[in-house]
Amino acid sequence: EYGVRSRTHIVIMLREKVGNLGVDWQQHFLQTKSKFKRKTIGFGEFTKKDRSYKGGVVYIREIPLIDGGYGCSLWDGSIILASWIYENNKIFEGKSVLELGSGCGLPGILTARYANKVVLTDYIDQVLENLRYNVTINCNLDCDDDDSETLKQYKLNISKTQVKHLDWDVIDSQNSELDPLGEQFDIIIGTELTYSLKSVDTLAKVVNKYLKSDGVFYEVLSTDRDGVPQFVEKIKTYGFETAIHPVPEQQQKFLSVFKTGQREESYRFYSFKRPGSVYPEIK
Repeated sequence: EYGVRSRTHIVIMLREKVGNLGVDWQQHFLQTKSKFKRKTIGFGEFTKKDRSYKGGVVYIREIPLIDGGYGCSLWDGSIILASWIYENNKIFEGKSVLELGSGCGLPGILTARYANKVVLTDYIDQVLENLRYNVTINCNLDCDDDDSETLKQYKLNISKTQVKHLDWDVIDSQNSELDPLGEQFDIIIGTELTYSLKSVDTLAKVVNKYLKSDGVFYEVLSTDRDGVPQFVEKIKTYGFETAIHPVPEQQQKFLSVFKTGQREESYRFYSFKRPGSVYPEIK
């Protein structure tokens, strides 16, 4: 159990990071019960006879809002991105991948099946602790006799996933010796990272700092978020080109199966890369 002081600190951090979103955090705290929830997200064809998914599953534990803020639970955007990653997994084979604002870590943990290296990041201690838990339950489960060799390899790959603290607001003040990541990545992924005008400049700096010159940043965003046009313009100043596509019907259907309870919204795929990058657009 986390104490009142710790939870109140998270409330203050959220208000400073994203501004006033019209949420009465103190009242929400008084009404919130500390309960963990576990969700199972399946990939590939579902076999009714065996009640199993051809592409296996990813287990996710959610934590109370007051413990983890916006990183406490799955968002629709993460469901959509995970579906796209599963269908386009060859893009990630042998690559190094950084997930920003990982939250519960669904897209990043799924990516770890295929990539050479995956680092999940967030900035609230309870969220980081939950990320480590979610990595653990997806790589330390006993393999059944029926598990394919491929799924066994996936679990081994996921076990190599790293979880690190990354505060976008302080990366400029960190010297190379204190840099929490200390490297650049082939691919950066994230969902709903651009949700406030306050996140525009810092997110652009983070992407510019940690993405290789020939890399790509894939993001899924709701059409109802503040700061998106401003972010698109800001990242252009770092030499990035932007491609925007509506979410295909296939991902929409996937979302309808694994609804999060979030209010219904429409989403778009965003690809950010510099001229010369050979990575495909997310669409």
